[in-house]
Amino acid sequence: MPSRHVRLSALRLSLSLALLAAGTPALASEATPQADEQCVMQCDEASDRCMAEAGADEKKQQACDDAYAECLERCK
Repeated sequence: MPSRHVRLSALRLSLSLALLAAGTPALASEATPQADEQCVMQCDEASDRCMAEAGADEKKQQACDDAYAECLERCK
């Protein structure tokens, strides 16, 4: 029969592996929102630059809005 130390070590290893396996999908799912957030941030920055360049020109502002909507669609 294995010693108590060996059984405890095996139990700790099993528990560690179970926790690691359970945490891996969570880490993978967290990567996606960060990537989405990064994409949206890039769209926001591009839109801000576009609107600043558009000034009071409504047609340019509308083009900026359209480009922003397209950019957000690509983030999905």
